Amino acid sequence: MIAIMKKSFFPSLFCLIVFALLSNSCTSTLKKAARPSAPHYNVQIIKDVNYLPDSRTEKADIYLPQRADEIVSPAVVLIHGGGWFGGDKAKKTREASIAEVLAQNGYVSMSINYRLSTKTQPSWPQNLYDCKTAVRFLRKNAALYRIDPQKIALVGFSAGAHLAALTALTADDKDLAGDCYSQIPANVQAVVCFYGIFDLLTVENKDSTQQMLGVSFQQDPNLWSLASPASHVTRYAPPFLLIHGSADKVISMKHSSRMHNLLLQAGADSMFLPMKNAPHSFDLHPRGHDLSKIFLLWLNTKLNRIE
Repeated sequence: MIAIMKKSFFPSLFCLIVFALLSNSCTSTLKKAARPSAPHYNVQIIKDVNYLPDSRTEKADIYLPQRADEIVSPAVVLIHGGGWFGGDKAKKTREASIAEVLAQNGYVSMSINYRLSTKTQPSWPQNLYDCKTAVRFLRKNAALYRIDPQKIALVGFSAGAHLAALTALTADDKDLAGDCYSQIPANVQAVVCFYGIFDLLTVENKDSTQQMLGVSFQQDPNLWSLASPASHVTRYAPPFLLIHGSADKVISMKHSSRMHNLLLQAGADSMFLPMKNAPHSFDLHPRGHDLSKIFLLWLNTKLNRIE
């Protein structure tokens, strides 16, 4: 997949993305894929859905497009950031706003809270299991929410991008499966990672990583490697869209660039979209630019969405 790696952010970036997609084997799919248009669905929001066992306090918000036809929708699970110890599913400036944009454009979107770490309690591997449970929950309830169970994507932000990538790349790993709805597949068809962390061995903030894992790198380097998406890249990875700001002072853009190269070297499908002068943590409008058409076109294409 062609990487968008120019020295400046072009006003015609949407056209450049289309060109990049047309340059690949997805040409026929793109010609049929639904083109992004003005949002045309009203949205119903179901708050605090119990997608985890009753003993858990973390919930999900589900955003449903109100459509009169009988067409089933693709679905997206959104995974918030926050260093694995903070953040929330309903952050209005990012998770909630993007979930609503997706639903307005015909997607069922599900923004989740998941196990967070504390200074005395690591969250690994339950945080990963929770993300897989979210995918399985949507498949289990596909008829209820009118979802196409073969068209599910993940969108993650920062630490949530790490979990999104790891969820996708270890979907079939029995040692990292978790036990909730484990009979239902956790595989996804596309992944979008905003300013993600993919190799924990090179992460800038090792304190939050150690808190999440419960051990230092020196104590268990194998665990740090196991919990790194970069360690699980194969040619069977689903398509990835990696978006990262060049002015990110929290997580270097090199993380996304390296992950993109690893995916390409493995023979997987990847697109890297660097955003000039964008800092850490942004939604679909970094530095005044509008990524919504690019974001939706890429998802429509990879999920083979035709309307």
